[in-house]
Amino acid sequence: MMKKVFTLLVAVLLLSAVSVQAAQQVEMEIEGMTCALCPLAIKRSLAKVPSVSEVNVSFEEKKAHLTVDDAVADEALEEAVRKAGGYTGKVIERKPER
Repeated sequence: MMKKVFTLLVAVLLLSAVSVQAAQQVEMEIEGMTCALCPLAIKRSLAKVPSVSEVNVSFEEKKAHLTVDDAVADEALEEAVRKAGGYTGKVIERKPER
């Protein structure tokens, strides 16, 4: 009985260690925004990407700032910007969350 409990505990610890992702701050340049409503469409699209936890898009700066798990690929973020409609996004910086 004790051996089964120990095995189960080890399995749970290993699974939880594997699923932990480090959060990163991502900065993207956004091209194609023409009005103050464009950031809303881009934000909505980026928020749908799995493991994106926070999104801020600035029309004035022409940038997006995101908090993502490190497993999120740049390509997935750039594709989400494209899907928002007529925009181009490029990841320009990634750094660990403080």
